[in-house]
Amino acid sequence: MKTALITGATDGIGKATAVKLLSEGWKVVIIGRNPARCEGTVMELKTVTRNNEISAIVSDLSILNEAGKACEVFT
Repeated sequence: MKTALITGATDGIGKATAVKLLSEGWKVVIIGRNPARCEGTVMELKTVTRNNEISAIVSDLSILNEAGKACEVFT
């Protein structure tokens, strides 16, 4: 199974990309700063795409320490 890591996936192009990849059978991990938006997006996309292979990492990638922690969680 292919895996995609998508930043900015709680809205706009990032979210549309997540929908497309999930619909094609990919596993998707989204990164966002807001825990509630990440959780809501995961639940919404599971429903819309009928693919449960989506999860979220909450992180503010503009903060170097948080970006490093997000990388550790992803791997």
